[in-house]
Amino acid sequence: MAAPKNSPTHDPTQGQRRRLVHGSLLGVGVLLALLLFGMVNYLSMRHYKRMDWTASKIYTLSEKSLQVASQVDQEVEVVMIRGIGGEDEVMMAAEELLSHYVAANPTFLKKRVVDLVRDRLEAQQLVQEYEISEDIAIILATAEERRFIGRSDLAQYDYSGVQFGQQPVMQAFTGEEAITRALLELVEEHQPKVVFTRGHGEAPLDVGGMRSLSAARNYFDKENFAVETWKSLGATAVPEGTDLVVVAGPTVGFLPEELALFSQYLDGGGRLLVLLDPALSETGLPVDLGLKPWLAGYGVEIADDVIIDPGSEAAFVGPEIVATASYGLHPIVDPLAEGDAPVIFSLARSVRRLADAEGVAAQGEITELVRSSDQAWGETDFENLDAYAFDGADVPGPVSLGVAVSLPLATSSSGDGRPMEDGDEEDDEGDAVVTPSVGGDAVAEGAQREGRLVVLGDLDFATDVSVGSVGNSTLLLNTFNWLVQREYLISIERDPPDQTRLSMSGGELMQIILLVLVLQPGLAILTGIIVYRMRRR
Repeated sequence: MAAPKNSPTHDPTQGQRRRLVHGSLLGVGVLLALLLFGMVNYLSMRHYKRMDWTASKIYTLSEKSLQVASQVDQEVEVVMIRGIGGEDEVMMAAEELLSHYVAANPTFLKKRVVDLVRDRLEAQQLVQEYEISEDIAIILATAEERRFIGRSDLAQYDYSGVQFGQQPVMQAFTGEEAITRALLELVEEHQPKVVFTRGHGEAPLDVGGMRSLSAARNYFDKENFAVETWKSLGATAVPEGTDLVVVAGPTVGFLPEELALFSQYLDGGGRLLVLLDPALSETGLPVDLGLKPWLAGYGVEIADDVIIDPGSEAAFVGPEIVATASYGLHPIVDPLAEGDAPVIFSLARSVRRLADAEGVAAQGEITELVRSSDQAWGETDFENLDAYAFDGADVPGPVSLGVAVSLPLATSSSGDGRPMEDGDEEDDEGDAVVTPSVGGDAVAEGAQREGRLVVLGDLDFATDVSVGSVGNSTLLLNTFNWLVQREYLISIERDPPDQTRLSMSGGELMQIILLVLVLQPGLAILTGIIVYRMRRR
């Protein structure tokens, strides 16, 4: 029997208090949730972070791209053009990447998106201002210069199926390479000029042969190097404006007059890269390139040997292949050491610091860059290379495969090989402080000018066959950038991210449609009906 409403056990205000407490708690909870939501949004605005969950990190900028973006010191307008060719995955990926560039340097990089369909007036002004073609997808412009990036520059496609009526298939997204290269061209007031010597059997820069450097030249183009060839025989001076001279795999000796020309160039603040394979004559004896005594004058010793490394890190290859991740302490190889990335040399020769380098012409810093394993040695018996055996005449391991030399200029020099003039300044110690270099590139004010020399005991690592292997391209490009004093571009190279595609047959696609659009929603509806009927009972 229920108690009367006026019974002492029934308090009419009790339910009101309960509802008031419940409502108050609900209101406080809502306020706390709104407060938490506001705090999260505020923190996300102050600490902006985007996550890239793609397997190949297609939306993540490499270290080099971030360095280039941070070096921009003048306003660059980045115009993204929509509406050409549709909004496909390439354009969406490019627009996402541009956001990362702008985030890396929001002070000087300004992004603007123009839709050719919706913003017809702005698009018309854009076409008139920049005279763009239909293929142009991105424009990077300063007050004086501009660079254009076409849709074809943003991706690599496979056109093998076009003849069968199929659409081109994207193999790799190359938008970051194109954008970084365009930015680099805008950032640098001077394009470094590199000349490759000719006339001594050097490796060719065009396609063809096992010693071709055509793939390496593509890397140089991306790094904004101007590459030329030069015949040193009979020349009276290094070509004007040269920032770097490269001697790539000579097989014929240099004359003393040519070496004197190189010395004059180096001593005046020039930069030289020498890539030396073991040079053998038809009789199997070493070829005298004339470089051994000349390099010794700069504290570098080269031996007539072939490095044999049974402890190489490379599997399923012969001991004449040296794969190593053992590096010295130098800006060229520091990124490789940090990333534990090996380099692969084939039929290399030893290049090391001269034992009594003190007192030689270098009088600078001499650093061994790459070393073999402790089990390696430099084999000097060329007549019995098949019989791998170390003897007392061989070079003991670990064997150095490359050396970098810094050559500070004399205090009487202005830094570019000429006597000091009235306009040149001196620091507190009387050394010249200059900004122009031999090639005309800018050196930071107050920086000490110096000549630079790098000698590596292998050419094969830079050829078309091997330059794309593991750390080979990084070693090559870092060497170039260090030699021309572009330290901010020294980093570990990242392979272009591949575009992964999922291929399905018509039956597999239908199965997924039935699962997602029919089975899963149907199960949810059926479960709801069952629960409803159970509660009704």
